[in-house]
Amino acid sequence: MRNSPSSIEFINTLYRQRKGASVQAAYGIVIEYFSRGDYPLLVFFKNYKNYYDIPQPSGIKIESVISKHFYDHCDRNHKMKFEFVHEFHLSNLFNSRMYCRVALCKSNFLPINHDEVMELRYTLIDGGLAMVIYNISSGHFHCVVLGFDRVYRRFFTRDPAKNEIIFEDFLSHHSITEYILFV
Repeated sequence: MRNSPSSIEFINTLYRQRKGASVQAAYGIVIEYFSRGDYPLLVFFKNYKNYYDIPQPSGIKIESVISKHFYDHCDRNHKMKFEFVHEFHLSNLFNSRMYCRVALCKSNFLPINHDEVMELRYTLIDGGLAMVIYNISSGHFHCVVLGFDRVYRRFFTRDPAKNEIIFEDFLSHHSITEYILFV
């Protein structure tokens, strides 16, 4: 396993999420980061679609078909989103464990308590990336990637729905229900 990069250099900002695939996009961003670009996000999408033999009708974006599979799988198996991500990562289907490991993981229906959120926040300072889920409205959630840049000494957020990295302390301003930390 490689040491995590010390800057945001390998955070993919070219991709912009479509069709409700924020969890899968965030995971792909994390793996691309730790692989230092050797395992691109779009390759992850294609491997996921092919492994699960998910049909992709002409004109339908890959995000739509993998997102539907992901949510159907979680609903059918009564799994929280990051329970699936954790199990998927541990399965090592695409050799993603050679790039990083799961250090912390928590899935909850209710907001995660302040002390646990602060522990995650301080752990990010030591390195790694976290995927977090927060509610954007009743019954709707979104997933973003969080980290701490050691060069700029600042927290950052990579929202898969935007083509940018925002320097902010996301955890101080949002209530989260799930997180998974990769190192």
